[in-house]
Amino acid sequence: MEQLILILIQAALSGVMIAIGMLVGSRLTSKSIVKELDKWMNRSEFFNELKGMISEQELIPKATVFFEEATALVSSPEAKQFFKNATAALKEFSGEPDVKIEIPKKK
Repeated sequence: MEQLILILIQAALSGVMIAIGMLVGSRLTSKSIVKELDKWMNRSEFFNELKGMISEQELIPKATVFFEEATALVSSPEAKQFFKNATAALKEFSGEPDVKIEIPKKK
């Protein structure tokens, strides 16, 4: 009975120690990943330009104008006719061919 209690205590202590180790390890790992990403993003020209656009507040008005113009373009009669023609062409090409070729069987 005494050995069973010792085994259970050891198992509980091992579980607690593993949980503490995983918690500390994951926190340190996540901090190091964040540091590496920050270093990588600071060296990247693309992200530096993106930060500049966002900080200048030019991105939101430009995106708004883009989506307004895209909405007007897509809702125009010409665009509707284009998509109608494209859909008809895709249906025509994806259907079964009208002419079926019969291959004679070997005797």
